[in-house]
Amino acid sequence: SILSVDCAQNIVVIKTMSGLASGAAAALDGMGISSMVGSLAGDDTALLIMRDSEDARTLCGEIKEMLN
Repeated sequence: SILSVDCAQNIVVIKTMSGLASGAAAALDGMGISSMVGSLAGDDTALLIMRDSEDARTLCGEIKEMLN
């Protein structure tokens, strides 16, 4: 359901198909990622708040790897 992922500073932005951002954010919340402070999801976009920029880049890269 994830279409794209990118990061800006300590925020990871995930674009999904319409209506699926909440599910993607809930799945990531449930993974117990210690560097993730929290998430906020709309209809097709989820924002993940990471502890710092390096954590955001790392998670963004891991998600991109999974999508390939």
